[in-house]
Amino acid sequence: MIDLQPDDVTFLARINGQLKEYLEHMENCRLREGVRSVLGISSLGNAYLQAQKAWVLIKSPDTVDRAAVVIGVACNVAALLGLLLRAYMPSVAEEIFSQCATPANHRTLAPIIANGGHITCLLPQGHVIGE
Repeated sequence: MIDLQPDDVTFLARINGQLKEYLEHMENCRLREGVRSVLGISSLGNAYLQAQKAWVLIKSPDTVDRAAVVIGVACNVAALLGLLLRAYMPSVAEEIFSQCATPANHRTLAPIIANGGHITCLLPQGHVIGE
């Protein structure tokens, strides 16, 4: 993502915190706590979208680029949720992957684990999602 604002960086740091918790819970077979981490990430994503108001930003030529960043960040979080839900609800995860048009090589936690438990860009700039 380019042109991330301080709010975006703070948001992604919070996502990374929840993601690290999720990975720790799963490594230690604490599945219930893992679900709580997934729900926490979902809640953060929802709050981010509500606060950033991409549907308002997209209407003005002055803020359309900002809307694109917000939508890109949100879509990446949706793809991340697909990854995290895969252990609990595989068919829901597959539906998220389909809607996000998540590439097959981004349907695994391996790159995130290799990145120290930090979110990676699952859907690059310009990626076209499904309907």
